[in-house]
Amino acid sequence: MPDIKKIQLPGMSTAYDIVDQGARDLISELQQYTDYLGVTTDALTDGSTTNPINIIGETDPVTAVTGNIVNYGSKEFIFNGTAWAEFGDLSGLGTLAFQNSASGSYTPAGTMTDPTVAIGGTSTAAAQVASVGGTASAAAQTATVGGTAQAAAQTISLTSSPVSIPNVTSVGSMPTYTVDANDTLVITAGAAPTLGTDISVNDVTAATAQASAVDLTSVTVTNAASAVDLTSVTVTNQASAVDLTNVTATASGTAFAGTAATITVS
Repeated sequence: MPDIKKIQLPGMSTAYDIVDQGARDLISELQQYTDYLGVTTDALTDGSTTNPINIIGETDPVTAVTGNIVNYGSKEFIFNGTAWAEFGDLSGLGTLAFQNSASGSYTPAGTMTDPTVAIGGTSTAAAQVASVGGTASAAAQTATVGGTAQAAAQTISLTSSPVSIPNVTSVGSMPTYTVDANDTLVITAGAAPTLGTDISVNDVTAATAQASAVDLTSVTVTNAASAVDLTSVTVTNQASAVDLTNVTATASGTAFAGTAATITVS
């Protein structure tokens, strides 16, 4: 299947290129970011033009492009497309500057005295409650319908009017699509359908139905009251609860005597 590189519209002599604007926008966005290559073994100074460059961990030399960043010793360099520019020097930092974390161990020293607890205030007992358990079943209510209901016959009325329908004498032709030797999509316009004399028919414009009437004169409904069966219902008495809202507990004599210490991480 051939690829499509251009498109030529009906009635146009010029073929237009097909452009993927989304891809162009993504490429432009990616070119705005820098890329860190790693640590180089090549001796770099501000203005060095060394390229390709050797990177620790890479088997082959790496060709730098605009925005690439490397470290040499304690210094940082960024490539501007022609030369390396120094923009950072880490020689003044200590060993901990290159660590993600530092830790040490420390055991607090001192003594703890045992506390004493005194309880005061008042407590009250809540009133006893009784709970009802088990099941109570109600017999189903019954309704008795008697007598007869008679529905009257339904009637429908129709209303019509003349309607003209277009008469198609020719369906015309579809556009044609071809791809030439230059990978250009060429579109040729088709022919429109041809209409003849309209055809006249009668169309139903309204249908009216009269609702049937139901005669309930002789229908009777009798409702029987349901009965509740309490045979399985039980009553249980619950023990009363003690309310300790106003009771207070006070601790005294708690103390910690610590010893001062100095912690150093290096």
